[in-house]
Amino acid sequence: RLCGPPDCDPVQNSYHNIPGITKFSGLESSLDWDIGHYFDLPFSLKPYVSLTKMFEYHTHEDDEKQAEPDISDLNVSYGVRFSHPDSGFKASVNAYYFGDIVDPAEGKVGGYNVVNLHLEKELAALANAGRFVIGLDVLNATNQYYMTWNNYPQPGRYFRFNLAYEY
Repeated sequence: RLCGPPDCDPVQNSYHNIPGITKFSGLESSLDWDIGHYFDLPFSLKPYVSLTKMFEYHTHEDDEKQAEPDISDLNVSYGVRFSHPDSGFKASVNAYYFGDIVDPAEGKVGGYNVVNLHLEKELAALANAGRFVIGLDVLNATNQYYMTWNNYPQPGRYFRFNLAYEY
């Protein structure tokens, strides 16, 4: 559990174990399928979905059972990834659903969908010495206002340009 004001200095954070007994139970699952591989195509086209469903998450402190704040009951990640090895091009559209969380001050908040886009192109491949790659990410492309933990708002839409040497 993150320590914050008034117990800690507001510019410092420290982690403390939750006193008592903590119990979490849930289900994690994922599914993906490479359509390109299945149909013997020269590219990969892979839709996927992954989810985490929490059934129980609480602590017992001083014989009082309480739900943990900032724990989402359902998180789903889904999208599609494309890769064409011969051209060195990759692209993906990823979406994330963050389910309801319990906020001590506001009750239940959440139900956010956030979409990210990724484009990548190989500029040059060096024989057995790596490759140069350029990329563009559009993160939170739908400009969704959302929070994931501790009432901390996440950034709106933003762009990231990459130039990398991978070896």
